[in-house]
Amino acid sequence: STTIAPHLLDWPLRGGSQMDLQKIMAKARDVAKSSGTITTEQLNGMCPNNMEPEDIAALLTALRTEGIRLKDDETGK
Repeated sequence: STTIAPHLLDWPLRGGSQMDLQKIMAKARDVAKSSGTITTEQLNGMCPNNMEPEDIAALLTALRTEGIRLKDDETGK
């Protein structure tokens, strides 16, 4: 499995939520382990509502680094 650059995972999200990137990534890995994809809806359900744009960008980068593709429910890609 691919390792993430540690600096992407070791900081809490700026929104002040207890849930950090590492916990979100652990859930995302679990959801995506069979198909290699996660839907936008599933990912939204794992994230705190007050995520900063930088946090979202870091999360998407981490997902890409691990080879997890974001699947848009509406387009069915």
